[in-house]
Amino acid sequence: MSKIMLLDVADHLLISVSHVSNKIKKTYNMTFNSYLNRFRIQKAIEMIKNTDFPIYEISQLCGFSEYKYFSQVFKKYVGMSPRELKTYLKIV
Repeated sequence: MSKIMLLDVADHLLISVSHVSNKIKKTYNMTFNSYLNRFRIQKAIEMIKNTDFPIYEISQLCGFSEYKYFSQVFKKYVGMSPRELKTYLKIV
């Protein structure tokens, strides 16, 4: 839910920002921000499936401060909007 920055991760691990960035890129073949967004979207999907929370609340609980940005990122990774997924899951 909180804002996580690459610097926070590096400080927590007691290594440089560039080292963390390179490790993530090498291990997951994506940037830190892409990895973090994917993780948050996965959590959002779980919450959409398993709770009755409104989508705007799920976006906040997953660390997105702006609902519009959350919807854009969600659609980029999932291929449909959060509302479309929620509707689809009700039908299936």
